[in-house]
Amino acid sequence: MNFSDWPKGIVSWMVIGFSSFGYLIYILSRAYADESRMVAVFRRYFPYMVAPQILMLGYAIYLRINQYDLTMNRYFVVIFGIWLTIISLYYIFSTKKSLSMIPTSLVAIILIISLGPWSIYSLPLARQEARLMRDLETAQILQNGVIVPLQNNTDISRELSTDIYSEIDYICGFDDCDTIKELFPEQYTLSDTNAQKEWEQYTYEGKEPYTEPSKYQIVAAVTQYIKVQQYW
Repeated sequence: MNFSDWPKGIVSWMVIGFSSFGYLIYILSRAYADESRMVAVFRRYFPYMVAPQILMLGYAIYLRINQYDLTMNRYFVVIFGIWLTIISLYYIFSTKKSLSMIPTSLVAIILIISLGPWSIYSLPLARQEARLMRDLETAQILQNGVIVPLQNNTDISRELSTDIYSEIDYICGFDDCDTIKELFPEQYTLSDTNAQKEWEQYTYEGKEPYTEPSKYQIVAAVTQYIKVQQYW
């Protein structure tokens, strides 16, 4: 009943845990439905118990996506909610109630989200990239396709600064910083130079050859250049 906790993710995981464990019991208890009235009652009414939780799940993930758009984890929650809705409606209205519906529908959804521009690897990244571009334009860091860094950290609101930092950090971790390298080539080169200098300062047995800067070094170089930071 504490609506302020809904965007924090705890409601989503509570619904996922309850419904997953519940449907697992639903599958395993079929052999005992004729022997136990309690099991029979559970199997009859459990899909109805899941229905209001699906609404909670949908509203909770909507709040999160509305704040920070789609990420891979949130996409999984959305897909799980869709799958949960399908099987719950099936077991509520279908007279057959075949248990094969659970694995069959799950495999079908997994195949659907594994391919195409709507896949789990493509859609969240594309949405976060688009959001980053919008926020950079709003902060006037991106002007007519050109990066114009801010003069000071105070030239941007804390909320927008945190959003841009988080988007750069997420995108960089999602695709090995490829998009960030293209958008900020000079800052990537600078981070590469600094990282190599740091690598050369340390000597230890079994030292591996230098390859490239880490994600954290690239994010730090880019965000310090455009004067954005994360506020907690």
